[in-house]
Amino acid sequence: MVDVFESMTSDMPYRKALFPSEVYEYIMSQSGRLFDPDIVKVFSNKIVIYPSGTSVILSNNLIGVVKSVNISYPLRPIVRVFAKMTDDGSVTYLERDMEIDLLRALDIVIVGSTDLSGNIIDYERDISVSY
Repeated sequence: MVDVFESMTSDMPYRKALFPSEVYEYIMSQSGRLFDPDIVKVFSNKIVIYPSGTSVILSNNLIGVVKSVNISYPLRPIVRVFAKMTDDGSVTYLERDMEIDLLRALDIVIVGSTDLSGNIIDYERDISVSY
């Protein structure tokens, strides 16, 4: 299962890497089919898709940093938001930071995170911006 996660989140000659959250959801969906449910449970308790400190773009175009992880729902962390991205990719800083608990705000999801250079990649719209 770890090999599947690593392979699917890595670029291959025949396809681009998938977003880690997509692969996590795939593995969870295959519990009991392709993967032993007990191993999937251990895997899901050990892997952190969005560790504290990860910069993210939310589906409502807000940019923030993961403050903490909801242990039972690792794809729904608490995010401290500090900026908003416009449709042209420019970034405007908010007057005041705010926190969004994605476990409570079910209409908002993470659509991107930073690359190793610190650039934010918006996977949903395939654009890149720096802040």
